[in-house]
Amino acid sequence: MAISHRTAIRQAWVLLTLALAGCTGLPLGTAEQLRNLDFYSDDLADAVLAIEVPPGIEPRPGGTRLHVALTALSGRREFDAALERADADEIGEGLDPPTAGRAYYLFRLGQDDRARLAELQAWARGQGGDARQPILPDVEVVPDFCAEGVLDGRPLTYSVLLAIPGAGQLAPLGRDIPVGGTNAPGAALALPLCSR
Repeated sequence: MAISHRTAIRQAWVLLTLALAGCTGLPLGTAEQLRNLDFYSDDLADAVLAIEVPPGIEPRPGGTRLHVALTALSGRREFDAALERADADEIGEGLDPPTAGRAYYLFRLGQDDRARLAELQAWARGQGGDARQPILPDVEVVPDFCAEGVLDGRPLTYSVLLAIPGAGQLAPLGRDIPVGGTNAPGAALALPLCSR
């Protein structure tokens, strides 16, 4: 049975700023150049999510999901979709190379899901949400990891980055997140083997 790790990124633009302050592996000098995600004006339907992983694990396509929830005075709207693999040429200059010894797996929404997310953003704008009085979304990126072979029991972490064509570099959504929700030795050993 596959083990899914749920990574909650609450109140996206507030936490993105906080995450930048405490992230590791982000070169000094780069942080000032990165900007936070603007849920109301960025074209999230064209976004590419990069999940950066160490050797030995990978996020599975079809099992890796994006969940967004918005609550306004008029009600709550939710969005949930499986992510599909993306090509490197879809990100342009939106990402630096991965950290040494790690690799990116790129994901994006399918065509129908892109339209649904654009509708959710339009609804949020229609509720009076904007950068001055935001309706803060709850955003979760839920990778479904598998192991490429026997893991050695060392703690494993991953990072989630976002690239939107033409938007420049965005702040990471999450940096050095423990696989399985814990950094205890051997915690990732329960991952299923990747099928080839």
